[in-house]
Amino acid sequence: MERYVPGQNTDLAVTPKEMTTVVKPQGFIQTCTYIYGYNYAAGSPNDGESWVEFQGCSTMYVPDNGSGGGGGSSYSGVGVLGGGGMPTSTGMVIKTPPDHPITNLLDYLKCFTNVGGSDHTYKVTIYVDQPVPGSRTPWKTQDGGPVGSSAAKNLVDVGHTFLTFTEQYGTTTITRNVGLYPSSAVTPNSPASPGQLNDDENHQYNISATFTVTNADFFIMLYYLQRAADPNFYYNLNAENCTSFALQTLAQAGIFLPNTIGTWWRGSGCNPGDLGEDLRQMTPLPNMTKSTSSGFHFNVGNCQ
Repeated sequence: MERYVPGQNTDLAVTPKEMTTVVKPQGFIQTCTYIYGYNYAAGSPNDGESWVEFQGCSTMYVPDNGSGGGGGSSYSGVGVLGGGGMPTSTGMVIKTPPDHPITNLLDYLKCFTNVGGSDHTYKVTIYVDQPVPGSRTPWKTQDGGPVGSSAAKNLVDVGHTFLTFTEQYGTTTITRNVGLYPSSAVTPNSPASPGQLNDDENHQYNISATFTVTNADFFIMLYYLQRAADPNFYYNLNAENCTSFALQTLAQAGIFLPNTIGTWWRGSGCNPGDLGEDLRQMTPLPNMTKSTSSGFHFNVGNCQ
């Protein structure tokens, strides 16, 4: 039985994504107000002209503990953004750092064994926590105050997408949960931060899809996860977020899911809202099952 040792069990080469500019996150929430209009002549509604008037912005400091200081606990100026429009009052979407970061990926995945044949089964599941279950809305104001959907101190709920890897043989089951986060808070004004993988076993979800794969495809995906452990790999709210990273990982095993691009203030990209609805509406692929049950999916199994 061969124990998984990345770099020794595969010849797959993975090139980490490089960023030319590092943008440091900012410790404030900015609310900007715009007035939108459309002028047209009577009888010619299709020949009008759209316009927008900027009314100004206000800034509020957000302390590290998410309360006090700048009034973070009473902030309510973030409008709910739909499938591409911009509300009159719009704020900064925040994605916070992980709550259970994986500091040693090789150790975290070491219990998986690469065995061919029919006595071992391998599965990967993509779990989606939509900000608004059953909706493509990419984010919403966080219910109950400044408590984030993925970690504390997040003023808005942006949802989350993560993967679970499971190996079964005999009476043994090994399960590990992995999701991508920024190592420091990101916003539309400051969307990039070094990436960090998280143990997402305590993260809830509302829709999921599970795929049965070969041992070869299973370990290709595990190897791909190492991109995020590279110090040159950056999380980006628009280009390399939790959803796009999960979709790219699945694609390494030939699993190609819909990739709907949503929009938000100063940005666009893959997001849990759209992905959840894509999964809900799609015809299942071969070796795929999907579920609309909510819950958590915990890690299982230990090894020496």
